[in-house]
Amino acid sequence: MGVEDSEGRVLGVVMFSNWEPWFGTIECSAAADDARWLLAREAIAKMYDYAFLACGCQKIWSRTPLRNERALRLVKALGLKYEARLPRQFGDDDAVVSARYVEEYYGRKITTSRAA
Repeated sequence: MGVEDSEGRVLGVVMFSNWEPWFGTIECSAAADDARWLLAREAIAKMYDYAFLACGCQKIWSRTPLRNERALRLVKALGLKYEARLPRQFGDDDAVVSARYVEEYYGRKITTSRAA
């Protein structure tokens, strides 16, 4: 999923991987050249709707290099919260695992046929 400015330039993207429908989890990764894409609330809502509603997940999570402070700020701005630290997950850098749960986003548990 991506967000473009009015001239068609990509401001930021979110990618999904490691979908485990039997557990109801999906990993997300994001990249941005311009922080303005976080103002695109509709795009962020679609990101969560895709993971939680379309994929039936109960948890969205990410792994971020500990030294990448900019990326960690982005993860926090997207509403994911710290869960764990994985030593040397990125070579000589640790990974920060962050997550957000369906009930945290919608304010209540959403039941789907796929979620665990």
